[in-house]
Amino acid sequence: MKTCNTCNETKELTEFHKESNNKDGLRNQCKECRKIYMRNRRLRDIEKFRAKDKQWRKKYAAKRKAYMDKYRKENEAKFVYYTSIRRRLMTVDQRCECCTNKALNEFYRMRPEGHHVDHIQPLSKGGMHCLSNLQYLTAAENLSKGDKVTK
Repeated sequence: MKTCNTCNETKELTEFHKESNNKDGLRNQCKECRKIYMRNRRLRDIEKFRAKDKQWRKKYAAKRKAYMDKYRKENEAKFVYYTSIRRRLMTVDQRCECCTNKALNEFYRMRPEGHHVDHIQPLSKGGMHCLSNLQYLTAAENLSKGDKVTK
């Protein structure tokens, strides 16, 4: 058992990441607190992290491409399947009869400053592009949500 320096809770040793510089070989912060800390740090210094990510992608572009090419060849059936689903979804008008372009445009226009329009049930998971499936989220919330379904 070990106590986290951030939340002061005593937790199992498996709840701490490894840290070779510490005597016990574990971080002083539990995994949960570390996750929150890193998320807040990234949001606070977003431009710095974006630049670092861009630099990493540029440095390893050839290696990433080679890996993805190999992965696609080995999993060709999976790619064909998901591509066909994606194309089928793009051809279907995913709106209910009550949602006109005018109503949807108004919803987007009324978006609060600093917020994104988000699909509660993502389009990729079968959700529809209609007013009952849209919500306003802050940019950080929406980007962290990805294609997860919200309640």
